[in-house]
Amino acid sequence: MKSPLYLLDSYAFIYRSYFAFLSRPLRNASGANVSAAFGFFRFLFNLFDERNPGAFAAVFDPKGKNFRHELYPEYKANRQKTPEDLHAQVPLVEEILKALGLPILRAEGYEADDVIATLAERCRAINPAIEVVLRTHSEEEARMLAREEIARVFFGEEELAKGMTNHVLERFAPGGEQPARA
Repeated sequence: MKSPLYLLDSYAFIYRSYFAFLSRPLRNASGANVSAAFGFFRFLFNLFDERNPGAFAAVFDPKGKNFRHELYPEYKANRQKTPEDLHAQVPLVEEILKALGLPILRAEGYEADDVIATLAERCRAINPAIEVVLRTHSEEEARMLAREEIARVFFGEEELAKGMTNHVLERFAPGGEQPARA
């Protein structure tokens, strides 16, 4: 069997890395916070060392609004504003990914989870033997992708097994809602 295709929700890992170092941020010689970039690449290099993916893509959210804002204008309206020093690290991460020759995917109007799910679904439609592995730290994305059962889904380091849809929905159901049993 060929090595699987790994699709990474990049911003979810950047975001998590930033907050992992919030009380003691890592700074470069100029004093800029580089915690998110450091954590992201520490994870990425470990992934390549341990899993040696045959194919990989770093998927990013677009800048600005997406189609969900058109459907529901209040989409993400209650979220706190993202810290500027976190935003400032995204171009650095993209620059390093490019220097490493790793593909960066982004589709205007669609979030990374939409792009990841579409790619996974299309790969499986072309060849059901293709193994697609999705890595995220987004509970919303894990819930959606595990429900679709189109790929192996990892929430952080924990693999969410296909066929475990109710387990995943119970774990990540918003507001403690209990899903209907299949």
